[in-house]
Amino acid sequence: MTEKLATELGINRNCLARVTRFVEHEMEPEEVMTFAAHFQDCFECRDFAENLRGMLDWRESIRTKLINREELRKG
Repeated sequence: MTEKLATELGINRNCLARVTRFVEHEMEPEEVMTFAAHFQDCFECRDFAENLRGMLDWRESIRTKLINREELRKG
C-alpha cells in the first residue's frame, strides 16, 4: 500500500494494510483477534469500514434498480 493511497482514502497506511489483509482472508486466527481489538479502538478503521459499507450498499441498490428496469423493459 502506498502512503498516497492511504491518505486519499483517509486512513493511515498500517490500518489500510490490516483492513486489506482481513478482507482478503489473509490473516491467521490470532491476527484476526488482534485486529478485532485494534478495530474497536481505532476511529480511522471504523470510519473507513463505515464508508466502505455505505459505498457497497449504494452500489448494490443501484445494481438492483438497473436489474428491475431491464426486467420491466423485457416484460
